[in-house]
Amino acid sequence: MIGRQIDRYTILSEVGQGGMSIVYRGIDSLLKREVAVKVLHPHLAGHEEARRRLEREAQAVAKLKHENIPEIYDYSGLSSEHSYIVTEFVRGHTLRELVTVRRIEWPEVAALLVSELCRALGHAHSLGILHRDVKPENVMIRDDGVVKLMDFGIAQVIDTQRVTVTGQLLGSPAYMSPEHVEGRPLDVRTDIFAAGIMLFELATGELPFRGKNAHDTLRRIAECRYLDPRVVCPLIGDRLARVITRALSKDPAARHPNVAALHAELGLSLADAGIADVQGELRAYFAGREAYDTELRGRLLVALTKRGRIVHAAGRINQALELWNRVLTIDPGHREVLGLLQRAGRRRMLVRAAVATLVLGVCLGVAAWVRHARVGAAPDLPSHEAASRLPPTGIASDSGTPLALPDAALPDAHPSASLHDARLAPPHDAALRGADPIRRRPTDAGVASPLFVGPQRAFRVIPGRVKSFTVTVDGGAPERVGGGGRTVWLPPGDHLLQFASDCCDTVARRVGAAEATGDVRVDLKFRAATIVPRCPVARSITVADSTVLSGRPFEIAALDADGRAEVTVVFAKPGGAEQKQVIVHAGRRLEVACD
Repeated sequence: MIGRQIDRYTILSEVGQGGMSIVYRGIDSLLKREVAVKVLHPHLAGHEEARRRLEREAQAVAKLKHENIPEIYDYSGLSSEHSYIVTEFVRGHTLRELVTVRRIEWPEVAALLVSELCRALGHAHSLGILHRDVKPENVMIRDDGVVKLMDFGIAQVIDTQRVTVTGQLLGSPAYMSPEHVEGRPLDVRTDIFAAGIMLFELATGELPFRGKNAHDTLRRIAECRYLDPRVVCPLIGDRLARVITRALSKDPAARHPNVAALHAELGLSLADAGIADVQGELRAYFAGREAYDTELRGRLLVALTKRGRIVHAAGRINQALELWNRVLTIDPGHREVLGLLQRAGRRRMLVRAAVATLVLGVCLGVAAWVRHARVGAAPDLPSHEAASRLPPTGIASDSGTPLALPDAALPDAHPSASLHDARLAPPHDAALRGADPIRRRPTDAGVASPLFVGPQRAFRVIPGRVKSFTVTVDGGAPERVGGGGRTVWLPPGDHLLQFASDCCDTVARRVGAAEATGDVRVDLKFRAATIVPRCPVARSITVADSTVLSGRPFEIAALDADGRAEVTVVFAKPGGAEQKQVIVHAGRRLEVACD
């Protein structure tokens, strides 16, 4: 086609192709402007369904007028010899090409890109059009940093009859939604799920659903099981992680109701990092990615620290701790944040002690009133000397049974906080030095009963060679530990900490009631990798110099410091030996088949 004339368009060069069509750079001979000409593959030119799909794309894009969507100029029509669409020519590269050359370092850049895509998707959805194939290959980054959502080739117009063959599954398997895989009705939340996959991939460098083949990938999507993005990339903040997991909910009703809601949540995550001008940031990023990444690191440390101060002053303690924990993930030795956490821990103890004393007084008064009501006598109030011996941070009922002080009743509790959240809140351990030991109060029977409310202890979890894993306190919800470590807060008593990762054996550590605050160093042990060779025609199969039967799992225990190993698999077939070099990872299973 190069050098040929199609109607009024001169074909100059090929810029890309897909399963249905080839895209060329051309010149409009009448208007003398550069255009993109999308032409059906020759073997599909006579295929009625392919022609109608291209027509639907032309009709869908013709409705759209948005800076993040290429404008359509012309369409050949069904009766033309060459079936083609003419659009504006976007001079630049696909997002896939750019991230292949240099992966995205900071999750904020991923949020910026998906935020711009939300604007394009929101415009399409407002006109009743689903894209259904959102992926990095279909996103162009113009040379000036403008994001363009491309290829509405399988777009579906809502509430109109589909023309595709019954049972045909259109789209890229890795970016499909569970309802798309299962053949259920689709709506705007299908595009939201695909945007969530892109956000996960751009922020972590890995897809959330990865299979050995397309069928396995679709099965994983249908089950909707994936790693916490913070485990894959510790640089991801808690707020952005919540945005990702909501967008990737298996149930469409649990996702964002529309892309406007997803766009708004991404805006809040970027605001925590001090980023407001999305288009300006993307222009700066694509103008020089390495320089931008270096500059952004410094900006993030300043913005997250400042934002943490603001929300802490407003009483949103958990949010402040999330922000400061992110600072320590980026810079574990950040002095200002370590100092803020130390002071916050001291204030937290003083407030808890004051509240505990107040509740203690109320409990004693109520108990005395109940005794007086029973016997009709004056209340038997404790003497000043006896009262002075009661611990200010302890609470017990008059019968000696401990009374629970709800965590939500404390002034620093956030509405979304739980006791488990409070245990994992990351103030510094120096905040607890010099705290009074737990004491016991005499009961009416003269037997000392334990007081379970008292000063908390802080233990800093320090990662070993495995820099990302989860910590669970007393069987609660797992929480991420990144390369900078994490401070775990424990109330009085014995507690069980469990450290887990998909690649390693789980490690448990019990913290005794008398154990003082300090560091907990965690060195997880890699699990063996598993390789499964398959070749029914092979006379013999050798894996790492060991003979293995076809389909029989073989464990690789000798792994390097990163939990990987390069393994040689040799298939001895009648026509000769076939050798394959593969990389295996700790705790993962890899199947290798002969050609």
